[in-house]
Amino acid sequence: MAKDKEQQYVQSYIFMKHDDIPDEMKNTLNYYITLYAKQVSRRMAAQRLAELAELPEPPFIDAAIMDDDYFISKTKGAFTGIMISNEAGFNTAITTLYREMLRILRHGFTASEYERAKAEYLATVESAYNQRAKTTSASYCSEYVRHFIDNEPIPGIETEYALSQQLAPAITVDVINQYVMSLGQTDSNLVVACMLPDVEGVQYPTEKELEALLKKVEEETIEPYVDKVSNEPLMSEMPQKGSVVKSKESILGYTEYTLSNGAKVYHKETDFNADQILFTAYSKGGISLYDEVEALNLKVTSEVMNVGGLGNFSSTDLTKVLAGKKVSVSMAVNTFSESLSGRATPKDFETLMQLIYLSFTSLRSDEDAFKSWQNKTSALLKNAATDPMTAFNDTLVAKLYGNNPLATQLKLEDVEKIDYARVMEIARERYANAADFSFVFTGNISADSLLPKVEQYIASLPAQKGKEKQGKVLKLNDKPAVSVFEREMQQPMATVAYMENNKSKYNLKQDLIYSIAMQVLDIVYTEEIREKDGGTYGVSTSGAIRVNPEKRALLQIVYQTDPSRYEGLNEKIEKILQNFAVEGPSEEDVRKVKDFMIKNHKENLQLNGYFNSAMSEYLATDLNVIDGYEETLESITTEDVRKAVASVLKGKNGIKIVMYNKGE
Repeated sequence: MAKDKEQQYVQSYIFMKHDDIPDEMKNTLNYYITLYAKQVSRRMAAQRLAELAELPEPPFIDAAIMDDDYFISKTKGAFTGIMISNEAGFNTAITTLYREMLRILRHGFTASEYERAKAEYLATVESAYNQRAKTTSASYCSEYVRHFIDNEPIPGIETEYALSQQLAPAITVDVINQYVMSLGQTDSNLVVACMLPDVEGVQYPTEKELEALLKKVEEETIEPYVDKVSNEPLMSEMPQKGSVVKSKESILGYTEYTLSNGAKVYHKETDFNADQILFTAYSKGGISLYDEVEALNLKVTSEVMNVGGLGNFSSTDLTKVLAGKKVSVSMAVNTFSESLSGRATPKDFETLMQLIYLSFTSLRSDEDAFKSWQNKTSALLKNAATDPMTAFNDTLVAKLYGNNPLATQLKLEDVEKIDYARVMEIARERYANAADFSFVFTGNISADSLLPKVEQYIASLPAQKGKEKQGKVLKLNDKPAVSVFEREMQQPMATVAYMENNKSKYNLKQDLIYSIAMQVLDIVYTEEIREKDGGTYGVSTSGAIRVNPEKRALLQIVYQTDPSRYEGLNEKIEKILQNFAVEGPSEEDVRKVKDFMIKNHKENLQLNGYFNSAMSEYLATDLNVIDGYEETLESITTEDVRKAVASVLKGKNGIKIVMYNKGE
């Protein structure tokens, strides 16, 4: 067992070593059967652990069980359990994990679990097969590396797909159980590794005490797992259909459809990915419409509103219902907007639409799920105050946003104060009016296939007259501020953040100018500070033009160095920035960045996500970031880049945060 003063939570690993597949067998059918057994058993174990993690008093923050390589040697396999917990819950977490490992070894899996895992496996392989013509070079490279290092066969996705279609239906749950129940021989091959936060006053079990804890679990009568399965459909009744009342051509090849309830849908059919449909929905408003006195409930709304599931299904039950489907939807209530995003394969598109409908109409409250979230969040936050970066980030936010409660990080003492009923009320208010939303669909779906589902599931959503605007909260600080403080750390180090911001225009050219400026500054700082000066492993320069609540350009420089050097490096970094604002970048650096951006842009024009994001950006800000991209980029001069940086520095509101520890 190892202790770490800066570690935030307990991490423990349980390994049951066994002989892995001999290399000479890896090119036979046995290899694929074993690989399949490993993958489906991992999925089934993950579902069981997820159910435990959703209990009101969860035994751990997170956990996993799998059969994989032994962590210090690929010549052995290991049936492995991994868990994360807080220090107070260590005994419960590790014994629960071990008990679930033994439950699998003694009883295997149920037929219903296996059917879901098999469906998920087949859906994943089918998706890769459908997208085989678009396989990236990186994917091929990874396969070749595994082939040469691990002797993994590489017959190609066509062969793998054909094998999966033959093997999966022929392999029964009894075969899988025969495999997993042969993995553990706990009397001779058990290895336990623990990484523990060094917290004053906390007593962990000794090695002998830990051995006794696990021995006691081994002596238990562990009952087989009972799989609770619902045959209820995702939606038992269909809503009253609406209709498309108007259509017209929009930008970027999208068609705009106005629906009978006032919602608008934007659609672009592509052939970039045969197995992909992307979706986003956007509406102005967000938490900016509420009073700051509700800050605590507001800043956790996005996370908390999703814990209870949808419709008649808890989060755990929803996962089971969606097993074997390549579909997902997530919701977010942001500072200035509320949104949904998701994806599906063409054959799972109707399921996507049903999830969208339920997200608007049937957010599910679940007190047990919320209590589970509270307990897991508290465990994560308990030791956060001991992490130096928590203090650094808190100071940064305080100076950048003037201690605005909406910007501060959630603290341990806040968790019990959250009003779950109010959070869910806010969430439902944000999605009460579909007429305020714009829906964007991009991918392999025709208008003929899309529109009937749109009329059934989106035009039928509840709607009201009028559209919301956004409030004016979370403005950036317009006054200079400096904070230098010492913090205890294991290693002597100084962490520095330097920021400037100022009002800015927001158009395609200005956006590209600013992107060039940040990338060129990265090049300059790498050459001057890292390569020539050797003062740090790297200086990270980032920035963007914020649109809300007002248009402002933000520049940020962050680096870490020896605490004895930060004052000298700060001076040099600021001098380089000031010179850049006066003299501008070199033609060579700007050309280098332009070529890189053009290359990326051309590659991105073959991605659904690029268009989907661009259309969403246009609906939110009226900025078209694709049309005229290369022409606008080529028109930008070194003088344009210089002026952009000079303009930011004219704000004269620099914020500098320095956290250091000199050591002993």
